Amino acid sequence: MNNDIPLKYYDIVDEYSTETAEPVSESEHDALAYYFQLLLTRLTNNEEISEEAQQEMAS
Repeated sequence: MNNDIPLKYYDIVDEYSTETAEPVSESEHDALAYYFQLLLTRLTNNEEISEEAQQEMAS
């Protein structure tokens, strides 16, 4: 777990992992939590989320 990412984003990852067809591995949790943090921050700031922006956040 990355201490820079608030726990609420890990809660989102846990919920997300219950709905996925493929299990989410422990090694993916930090990256997914960071992705959700970026995504929700952009949505909160009313920023457009283009496919290109999603690719940037996912990398």
